[in-house]
Amino acid sequence: MKKRYIIVLVFVLFCACSYFSIDANDLKNEFRQKGENVADRKEELIKKKDSTVIVDNEFVFITSDDIFEEVVLLSSNNPASKDDIIASSIETVIERAVLIKKAESLGYNISEKEFEEYKESITQALENAENKEDIEAYIDAIGGLDAYFKIMSDRLKNGLIVRKYLDDEKMKYAKKNGYILGDAEFEILWNEKEERLKSSIIDNVKISNIEKKELEREAAKYLK
Repeated sequence: MKKRYIIVLVFVLFCACSYFSIDANDLKNEFRQKGENVADRKEELIKKKDSTVIVDNEFVFITSDDIFEEVVLLSSNNPASKDDIIASSIETVIERAVLIKKAESLGYNISEKEFEEYKESITQALENAENKEDIEAYIDAIGGLDAYFKIMSDRLKNGLIVRKYLDDEKMKYAKKNGYILGDAEFEILWNEKEERLKSSIIDNVKISNIEKKELEREAAKYLK
């Protein structure tokens, strides 16, 4: 269970930090700057209440809050053009919404108890993280772990739901094909298969041009 939680933390921090250039000689300061920029809109992120539905079809369910959060996190300290930020935000939101809807349609969910256990595991995992100083610089700039969890709670919970689904698929595949979980060769094989599985789900999504325009208009509202 702890391994699953750590993977989700890495995924969330990657999503929050991967779209801006990081100077290898000044990584800690870059992470801190990223956190400070997110902190500037922290109250907006925590208090977001606009659950207006932007797209709701058989493939995805996307609200204004989903777009707002992605745009804020992606645009912070990002030198990319506004058009690129909007396009990347929409792509990420759609992909995440597709996987969440798939997992939830199969009955996967996350309880508050599991989420509390996750938060405890993350706190412990940070103590042994290889890039502990970089992550701490980012989280401290936001306002600490409590603020981080408040800002990221929905995203983290959704990530855990998807992770449950993917982990179960992994176990079924290993059992069916006689692999041992944790085996290095199998882990490499599964990582590739998992990417193909996610791609096969995402590639089947149908978003109309009208829906895309709505998402673009919504994303543009939140760029500063």
